[in-house]
Amino acid sequence: MSTIGNKIHSIMLTIFIISNSIAQINLNNTELHEAKVFTKNPINVIQSLYLDAEGMPSHDIFLRTNGLYPLNINTQSTPYFMVSFLKDDVLGTKGEFKLSESVELLNLDFYVETITKYNAANIAVPIWDGRVYEDKNNLIVGGYSSKFNERPVGIINSKGLFVTQLDGVYSKEFPILQIPAEQIIFDPFQWKLLKMEPSKGEIIQKSTSSFLPIKIYKQNGELLNTTRFELENHPTTSSLVLYGIIDGKNLKWLVVV
Repeated sequence: MSTIGNKIHSIMLTIFIISNSIAQINLNNTELHEAKVFTKNPINVIQSLYLDAEGMPSHDIFLRTNGLYPLNINTQSTPYFMVSFLKDDVLGTKGEFKLSESVELLNLDFYVETITKYNAANIAVPIWDGRVYEDKNNLIVGGYSSKFNERPVGIINSKGLFVTQLDGVYSKEFPILQIPAEQIIFDPFQWKLLKMEPSKGEIIQKSTSSFLPIKIYKQNGELLNTTRFELENHPTTSSLVLYGIIDGKNLKWLVVV
């Protein structure tokens, strides 16, 4: 009876040791899993907060979530020619502006200015006194100062929000730290640091300039990738002409007289 009891005790002890070993393995696996979660790419983590209906990260969802999605869009594009003249060709003997008949146009250039007006709950403007960079899977915010140049002043957390890490007298030297932290947001799709505030119902206006080679589209919306551009000056008619060359054919796009 004693022998049987010892055997049962031995079996129970063995089972206990084995079960403890299994529990320990499971615990280790859990710790490894958590470590992997926290070592994910920080951009992917923030983008995962803005998924579309198909479960894909979407910049449109980012804009909608933060009240930045544009509504009632009105866009107007204006083409401009730019030229340079010799000083002697445009100034008279008394310093007045006087265009010489034999004036020679120099440095021809062309660009399109596009003004977009729209409505949105909030307005966001780029912050130029700071930048975001990645260091060891952390998103660091570098602030610019005329006195200290660039220094780390905070981080972007997993929700894309700015968390300052610089306090005291030195913080006054960094313009970015004069912005309330709750107004600073990071756009993980365009890698932009933005200052966000309510639009108060006002129309928002943004202006962009596109220089040659500009994008030309067909009527069906297809982009023409083979377009080459040339600017020409026609002295006899005092005109500037922009040509688009597609498959060896010259197409006259714009004429300014």
